[in-house]
Amino acid sequence: MKSIRSKIMVILLSSIITTALLTGSLLTSFAYNAFHKETIDKMTNMVEKYAASFNFNLQKVMDIAINVENMVTSLMDLEALNTNPNYLDELEVVLAPVIEGYAKQGIRTKSAYIFFNPELDGKSHDVWYADLDGNGVIRQNEFDLSFYDEFNETEDWYFIPKETLKPFWTDPYPGNADYDAHIIYISYTRPIVINNQFIGVTGSDYHFSVMRDDINEIAIYDTGYALLLNEDYDVMVHKYLPTNTNLKDYKSGQYEFINDELKKADSGYFEYVWEDGSKKIMVYQRLNNGWTFGMAVEEKEVYQWLYQTIGLMVILSFVIISIIGIGGYRITSYLTDNLTILAKHVKVIGDGDYDQPIPKKLKLKKDETGELAVNIELMRERQKESFETLKSYNEGLETEIENRTKSLKESHHQLEITLHENEEKNLALNEMNKQLSQVIQDMETTKRQLIESEKLASLSMLVTKLAHEFNTPVGNMTTLISFMQNITKSIEELFYNQNLKKHDLSDYIQKINESSKLSNENLTTVKMLVSRFKELDPASHITIKSKINLYDYINMVVNSIPYNMKRISVEILCDKNLEVVIDSGKLSSILFHLIDNAVQHGLADVDSGLIVIDVFYRSPQLTIVVKDNGVGMSKEMLEHIFVPFYSGSLSKDSSGLGLNIVYNIVTTIFKGQINCESIENDYTQFLITLNLE
Repeated sequence: MKSIRSKIMVILLSSIITTALLTGSLLTSFAYNAFHKETIDKMTNMVEKYAASFNFNLQKVMDIAINVENMVTSLMDLEALNTNPNYLDELEVVLAPVIEGYAKQGIRTKSAYIFFNPELDGKSHDVWYADLDGNGVIRQNEFDLSFYDEFNETEDWYFIPKETLKPFWTDPYPGNADYDAHIIYISYTRPIVINNQFIGVTGSDYHFSVMRDDINEIAIYDTGYALLLNEDYDVMVHKYLPTNTNLKDYKSGQYEFINDELKKADSGYFEYVWEDGSKKIMVYQRLNNGWTFGMAVEEKEVYQWLYQTIGLMVILSFVIISIIGIGGYRITSYLTDNLTILAKHVKVIGDGDYDQPIPKKLKLKKDETGELAVNIELMRERQKESFETLKSYNEGLETEIENRTKSLKESHHQLEITLHENEEKNLALNEMNKQLSQVIQDMETTKRQLIESEKLASLSMLVTKLAHEFNTPVGNMTTLISFMQNITKSIEELFYNQNLKKHDLSDYIQKINESSKLSNENLTTVKMLVSRFKELDPASHITIKSKINLYDYINMVVNSIPYNMKRISVEILCDKNLEVVIDSGKLSSILFHLIDNAVQHGLADVDSGLIVIDVFYRSPQLTIVVKDNGVGMSKEMLEHIFVPFYSGSLSKDSSGLGLNIVYNIVTTIFKGQINCESIENDYTQFLITLNLE
């Protein structure tokens, strides 16, 4: 039994040691990964927080420069610049208060400026507002013309955007000796280019010295620090490296790999070994101006608590293994003595002798050995009973197998019947699906027939109304021609019979003139009807585009429409300086028909009418809203307003084609959309969207 005791001890100690090593390794790995992730997340959050603050300030500077650029671009008139020698002086007066307002919007450095290219008129022009001495934003003195003579590094904020025609962030530079020599600035400038002509540079400044101090004050653990690199990865702020140091040159390029890591992505982290042998972790993020902000910390400082915890776990594991080894030896000695006796009795039972009982002293023990002895004794007695009942059990088992086999055969037969019934149901369902598909096909055929019938009905109505409207002037002309033939025949008879008198001839001439006048009026009516009918197909017209002032053009169209100005007023909501390139003829047709429709129908019975024309332009789409406070339309009328001849006539006052013409021009010529909303006794509104590409 000594070998069993030894084996138990070896197994026990091996299991404990293995479990301790595996548990310790897993816990250490889990703790390391969790702590590593927590550290990276913590540093990433800090970097993102500070980067967001810096980006906000930098973006504010960029926004001011962009706003000034947009304002100057929108106001600059190159034609006036070329014809008026004092144009830039006059423009400065307009720009000054707006640029002052932008400068006051600054957060730390309150500045905004525009410097014009002196080549425009041979003179120096600039509008520069800044708070240099802390006494508020004021306009600074204009630069001398000599400033623009040649390029130097302190003036790169002007000359680099001029040469590259691209936005530019300067390197840090000190203020002037008079006001702000203690402040380090960086400037963001943008070139203004109109029609490939360089106009000047707009920009704003930022207190880099404040940003540098903020970065130096950032604390991470005990030895960690924050850093800032420019777009070329030159050092701008660093705890240990001088300004303008580049890692690709530092220590003979030993740390150039850091630059390579920073170039891979706009944000992230990596680990490296510094020159003093310390392992470091760096987390970084790219700023809006292309600079890189980051934080670095020593790895041993981050994981110091983890290393101490691992050492404590090793000591505790050794103590626990020693205690368990001593206790295990005592327990095995106690168990093996009684197990020897039980092993002998088990061997007897194994040899087939079930008549020797377990000693009573073992069964009376109050521990696991006594319980084992009792169980072995029960096993002996039950095994003996099992041999006696095995024969009868085998006989009963054969009968049960036979019964179950019969039951399975009956179940299989019932399953076959069920499968046959399911097949019949599937056939019926397939037949129903075929019938349903045929019904759907018949419905689609009926739908197409209904659409064709609707088209034929619309065409029939169009032809009927057209024939009716043409019939009146043509019938009138036929009657007039017949009348003129009759009176001519009468005058011929008087002439050949030599009974023609002066008053007969005078009367004849008067009737001929009146008939000719009426015939001409009817021909004019026919010509007008043909012209209006041709407008139904705007795609056949030639499109001619031109640049127009939209506000002035709408005024001209409104003034050309006859309406009672005392009873009806027209309000135009449009930027007075808005210019667009458009087919003005088609646009005037749209406006004419919509306004005429409002005057003739919507406001015909209104004592005080108002038509509002609201214009919005966002390239390439032009949106026009025409709204009146007239009698409105019913739902039925609203559904048919774009149908030709819906008004019921092609008369002079109401052609029934106006809104259809508008619909065709909008959708066919301008590839746009038109929608109408109306409430009876309230208003009617047309919303039109035109594509000007």
